[in-house]
Amino acid sequence: MYGGQGSWYYSHLAGIQRPVGAYNWSQVIVKPDRSGLAYVQARLDTPVGPIESQVQQGPPGICGTAPENTNLTLRCLGPDGKPDPSNVFTAVRFASFGTPTGRCGSFEEASTCSANTSDAVVRELCMGKGECTIPVNDETFGDPCYRVVKRMYVQLEGNCALTGTKMDATIPGNTEGRVWLPLAPGSTSGANVTVTESQGVVWTRGAFQSGVDGVAGAEFDASTSSIVFYVGSGSYSFQDL
Repeated sequence: MYGGQGSWYYSHLAGIQRPVGAYNWSQVIVKPDRSGLAYVQARLDTPVGPIESQVQQGPPGICGTAPENTNLTLRCLGPDGKPDPSNVFTAVRFASFGTPTGRCGSFEEASTCSANTSDAVVRELCMGKGECTIPVNDETFGDPCYRVVKRMYVQLEGNCALTGTKMDATIPGNTEGRVWLPLAPGSTSGANVTVTESQGVVWTRGAFQSGVDGVAGAEFDASTSSIVFYVGSGSYSFQDL
């Protein structure tokens, strides 16, 4: 079960696969099974680099990540997927501007590059609010490591509800990928679903929305009640609202 490529855990539960007939890792499929589990995470090391898959339903918290010199917006929504004055952020579980590692629920700070202002800035911007926008730059946090490409990783707690599935995937360099985001069982078209990636909306009203780097297209897969995203190399975080 805990073997590598082709084992049940990696290829079915976490969904890391190669397309039929593909004998190298120039193409990757991340297509998790509907296991009923609240949380599944896997990393598979391949000749072209690590491939990661993480599927989350419900807790632990609202997470977000964004590259340097962009804005990261986080929302605390109710069970209906809409904002409400009673739904606000109440605590910072993790915040790091620098070179953090890990995934939602298992973040770890890199030992030498994490701005010591991360927690304080995020608390100031987000606590007691239903939505907050974090400017991810040196001006906001200071520069914890000169001439290093940095990212912002944040995980907040609150009386928020994740109303759907959160699908994180990492596709290695020089590789094309397809990432399946499972919807509620019985979904027939994706018409009533809005899906965000950490950089913006990628699906709404039954159609793909362009504008997010690396996400080239999407379509609804009726056979699995999923939305399939066509992506290039990089890390992605899709959330069904």
